[in-house]
Amino acid sequence: MNQLVDQHFLFFKEARILFKEWHDALLCLASSCKPKNELDKMLCILHTLKGNSSMARFENLTDLIHNLEESLINMKMGDEELFIDHVALRTHFNKLKICFEVLQKDLIGPETIENPHELRNLHEFANRCQEVVKFVASELHKDVHFTFEGENLQLTNEFISALNEATSHILRNAVDHGVSQKGRVHITAFMTHNKFILKIKDNGKGMNSKVIFKKAHQKGVIPHKAKIANYTEDQIYHFLFLPGFSTAENIDHISGRGIGLDASKTKINSLNGDIEIKTSPQGTIFSIIIPVPSKNNVSVA
Repeated sequence: MNQLVDQHFLFFKEARILFKEWHDALLCLASSCKPKNELDKMLCILHTLKGNSSMARFENLTDLIHNLEESLINMKMGDEELFIDHVALRTHFNKLKICFEVLQKDLIGPETIENPHELRNLHEFANRCQEVVKFVASELHKDVHFTFEGENLQLTNEFISALNEATSHILRNAVDHGVSQKGRVHITAFMTHNKFILKIKDNGKGMNSKVIFKKAHQKGVIPHKAKIANYTEDQIYHFLFLPGFSTAENIDHISGRGIGLDASKTKINSLNGDIEIKTSPQGTIFSIIIPVPSKNNVSVA
């Protein structure tokens, strides 16, 4: 397959998984006692799907996803009583599915089924990460050099699909908020003590805890009288993973909605993993740590 066909194949493979996750969340929404939590989960899935669709240059599909995203955000606005239009959500979802299926049929043909437990190296994942960095850098007119270390590590198809979903927003964040006009993003993947570790590092100027804390005040994340001295820097940096939290001043097609990093953490948590942040004036490192108890999930080629 040529590069464009490879990209389309990977997009549709990931999208099928995201569509199923979204449909499952929609079913849970009807009986959930915490509907806002389900809406947050659905927003995270949509935001990932929209980013992937935009990167694949599927404009009509991206617009449909954006409209559905807007509907969910509007439904969340009411603090007193949450009104959820299930008919509208299903209508939007069906339109998305039809558009998706037509695109898939025209571009790559019938759906192919992969063995979720088959091991493969991280070469495809590394290429996917590079495409995300390249796309966002191009959109923001930045010159960003990408490198990847650890391609020989082998993981199951199922694990790699989850990893794609978990990392795409962190990479977008690194290019958008991390590096300046010219910079680097480097990924290191390795295993240690039955844990998979993925480190995403940029060489930007690092995060400003005071700026994040101030934005947390404005967003109502913390009590109005809270003092910065009462929080560790690690606690402040983890505000970035809260639903709806963003330090961006403006909303655009790259960032500003406060959904991306929340989506990453949600996916990592679903894998019983954790995420750590280390930042300095020399750059920021996001470390994803996921336990891999079964030898069937990982191998070193």
